[in-house]
Amino acid sequence: MSLDLDNNDPGYLLGRLFATYENIQTAALGRNLNSTIRDKFYGAASATPRKVFTLLDKGSANHLSKLAKNKKGYAVVLERQLAAIMEHFDPSASPFPAFLTSDQQSLFAVGYYHQKNYRRDTGSAETEGNSEETP
Repeated sequence: MSLDLDNNDPGYLLGRLFATYENIQTAALGRNLNSTIRDKFYGAASATPRKVFTLLDKGSANHLSKLAKNKKGYAVVLERQLAAIMEHFDPSASPFPAFLTSDQQSLFAVGYYHQKNYRRDTGSAETEGNSEETP
């Protein structure tokens, strides 16, 4: 299996979103961090997303701003990735539920690794921005 752009399950989408936030952090701050958002938030994000994702979204805005100063094109590509994932969320429902069921938590992990592996398989997030739909 690979990245499923049509999967609208909240757990799967939140896993993809988490991987994208992690990629944004790494792009802005480098790989030599004492702790990443994965180290700090993966468990809570997969179980109680409402508590974590608003914080991650604010942090990603700061990271994207920093990245845009040095690599504007890359920042735009990453913003498009966020937007492409967010488009799948139903605006009439909370995009960040209070909790995920055990099945949704499993799909969170699948979405997370699908998104990470997609980036690895395509070389980098910068190359993804040239596709019709930016994952």
